[in-house]
Amino acid sequence: MADRDEKHLLGRFWLAGQPEVTLPGWLDLSGPNPKITLAGQLTAPVEWRATADGGVQGLPASEFPDTRFTVHGRLSTGTRPNVTLLDADTYPQNFQVFGDLGAGSENGTQVFEGYWLVRGAHLNPGESILKAVVRFTYIDEWAAHTGLTKYQDAKFEDGSPVELSYREPEPKEASIPGRPGSIRLTHKREITSPTVTGMEIQHKAWLWIDAQASTLDALYNDFVAPVLNLASVMMDRSCKVTSLQVLVSGSEYYNRVHHPIVRDDHPVKPIKPGYSYLRLPDISLDNVANAIASFSNIDPVPTILASSLGLDSGRFLETDLMELAACAEGIDRRMHKDDETIFNQDTISEIQRIAANAVRCEIPGPLGDHAADQLVDKLRYFEPTYKERLLRLVEYIHESAPAAAGVATEWAKSLVDARNNSAHLLPTSGTTWETKIALRDSLKWILGVAILRYAGIDAGLIKRGLERHQGYAFFIRKARHHASNIYRNG
Repeated sequence: MADRDEKHLLGRFWLAGQPEVTLPGWLDLSGPNPKITLAGQLTAPVEWRATADGGVQGLPASEFPDTRFTVHGRLSTGTRPNVTLLDADTYPQNFQVFGDLGAGSENGTQVFEGYWLVRGAHLNPGESILKAVVRFTYIDEWAAHTGLTKYQDAKFEDGSPVELSYREPEPKEASIPGRPGSIRLTHKREITSPTVTGMEIQHKAWLWIDAQASTLDALYNDFVAPVLNLASVMMDRSCKVTSLQVLVSGSEYYNRVHHPIVRDDHPVKPIKPGYSYLRLPDISLDNVANAIASFSNIDPVPTILASSLGLDSGRFLETDLMELAACAEGIDRRMHKDDETIFNQDTISEIQRIAANAVRCEIPGPLGDHAADQLVDKLRYFEPTYKERLLRLVEYIHESAPAAAGVATEWAKSLVDARNNSAHLLPTSGTTWETKIALRDSLKWILGVAILRYAGIDAGLIKRGLERHQGYAFFIRKARHHASNIYRNG
């Protein structure tokens, strides 16, 4: 019954800006999306239209209205009963045909379902988010602050006294480059009373976002997702939001947010010693702020890479390889977007003219004209080839991960063949599945290093982290065994 009380909450609800029309209903938080079921209709289930003979005709309301709804509510229980369901859709309405068909009637039922629900405040459409605080899977391991100091005798023996001292770590703060606002990392502790078996200090890290966002979507995309993606690469685990609270105008407290991506039951696998290569104390909170400021330039590469870490079985090898191969091209293109074209447009036009005239001289008649037109179209772009982009990416990460691509030219050639064969359905080149696994895994490491470098993390620091990472060492050994033409011993 406790679970039902927590997930199914009674209250009264109304559309934002229309508090005079309220209906009873219940809020359902048991599924992936927040849902409100009403005893009645907040929007009219029938649209009345005039007919040619001067009468009226009733038609069911549009199943997909042009605008989405913001629904306010006040729950029957709780110290902070206000709730807001944002950007909600309404299901086809259930009602009695011969009953009251107007908005606000208690005829039938109506369901509103959305993605974002804020519990504790009423938000109006377009209202900004002032601040936020977030927790995610592995944040405590990522923050890596225990706050504990152990004191014991230099010559420790059975029965020797041991003293533990706990001091809550000092908060850390960093400004976000290029925009107003900052981020902070704080810790919260809970200490149990001593018992005959000991006592417990529960120690949790929280990331505070002291910056304004126009919507909850913008808050997640602009601030939360870059942190998750950076932490995922550093921890070699896909990090997921477990708690999100926001501060809005008119509210003194941070309000809990419900969304399919905010789940406190995300599965967490313990991290074995040696299976993550960077923690927050290895870098600085300034690097995290840099990620917030810069990752939009290389989106969606960080998100795709983070989602590929620790994937459950069931995905096709080719799916992973194609996604990451596309990311390799995309991140290189974004990092070199200002110097992408070899020639300016005037030079390109001159090259096209000279080449077309040469073809027409060698191949007279309509065939020559057609060939010249085709050549002009092919010469429209002068930019690096896919293979050249791969080699440039390997060069970018080489200082941090010199062994990640093996022999760079062989790695690039093999990846080009594997990608083109799948993308263009070409005859197979004989690339074995073992080689495809090596290529896929190499892309995870190479893209990860590139993302860390893009956040401003020192290349030598990344290298030292990789050198102590057991997963990276195993990847190199496995690649040398299964793809020896690319990864050669010595």
